[in-house]
Amino acid sequence: MIFKKFFIVVISLFIFNPVFALDKDLGVSKRFNMHMYKQDEQTICNLYSSPITQSTPYRGKNVKLHITNRPQKNHRHKLSINMGTNVNTKKPMLVMIDNKKYTFFAHKNFIFPYNKDEKRIIRDMRRARKLVIKIYDNNDKLITDEYSLYGLIQAISVIDRACR
Repeated sequence: MIFKKFFIVVISLFIFNPVFALDKDLGVSKRFNMHMYKQDEQTICNLYSSPITQSTPYRGKNVKLHITNRPQKNHRHKLSINMGTNVNTKKPMLVMIDNKKYTFFAHKNFIFPYNKDEKRIIRDMRRARKLVIKIYDNNDKLITDEYSLYGLIQAISVIDRACR
């Protein structure tokens, strides 16, 4: 009987705790997963996708393209791509959206667009079919990842509605 009461109290803490209440899956749109959660009292909505093809051996589950909204910081459609390995910043980096080239910068294992280009890049991604990244890791190995952009328009609409 004591175990049963203890179990009910523990389950109630998880169900009614506001930290857990906001960690929410917003669904899937083609290749994109949408998610909403709370971090440091701020609501964050993001979408993410894994590459459809990778030219290098397995680099972990964290190889993903992310677009994030943080309404409390007035951040909307912030693009970041986790490459799963540290990027060699001394070598050329190529990011193409349907054969149109873009300039990104790297920090550790992430690549980001420059702020001045971000809105244009997101707009072009919404109109495109694929995004291809060619970079070198710290061992001078060429890494090529390809992402499908099908479902991106719907996925962005979902996170925009969830995080106004």
